[in-house]
Amino acid sequence: RATGGGAMVLAQSRAPARVRAPARAMGRWRRASAMRATGGGASEDAARVQVFDPRRKVELQLLGAREELMSLIERKAPDEAITAVIDELGTLYDGEARAPARDARLLGKWRLIWSAQASTANPFQRAFGKAARNYQIIASNALANVVELGPVVIDAKASCEAVSEVRSEVVISTVDVRVGGTTLKTFTLEPRPGAGKGWVEQIYLDDTMRVSVGNKGSLFCHVKDGDAARLEEASNASASASSTALARVDVD
Repeated sequence: RATGGGAMVLAQSRAPARVRAPARAMGRWRRASAMRATGGGASEDAARVQVFDPRRKVELQLLGAREELMSLIERKAPDEAITAVIDELGTLYDGEARAPARDARLLGKWRLIWSAQASTANPFQRAFGKAARNYQIIASNALANVVELGPVVIDAKASCEAVSEVRSEVVISTVDVRVGGTTLKTFTLEPRPGAGKGWVEQIYLDDTMRVSVGNKGSLFCHVKDGDAARLEEASNASASASSTALARVDVD
């Protein structure tokens, strides 16, 4: 010990212990793997093993696509980016199995937060698709499209009937123009002979958001009315924060 020789002997005697420890751990891992492969020790390891559920994976992918869609709309991203995420959402969402057209969650007041109008869409739809307050109120066999332009309210009423798991047939019957609660004009729409009925298909539906496509190819994203107000507040807050940041950059 005085000359340091004992320290060298001590270090040599301890080295194998450090080398053998990983070997013992590897041995335990191999034995556990073998027992799982053969079914041995099932009761011991059952609590540690998680069975892969493909449905869980799809639900997580759906959630991710939904959140990305909302984020793009809030940030007013280009329509191309938004439609790409809608395509992904439609691929993941099994409409035939989930039957959104017959789902009770479809009923209620929805606010339009984004749309991409087809060139062949009806004039009413093209003119007011970007209106700030554009609602769709859905009942069991009827719906109303309501657009608020200050004191002016345009209210289009239609019959609505689910004809498949994802599709509802829609026939607009009247369009009212009101100012201050007084109806100034009512337009009655007569279906053209042989024109057939319009329809809308639900691409995605949950408790607070839905994405749909019309028979002319127009795309729509709605949120339940209360959630629309929260979305608008979040969007305004984000815009305010961005303006503040830009002001600071200009000052600096």
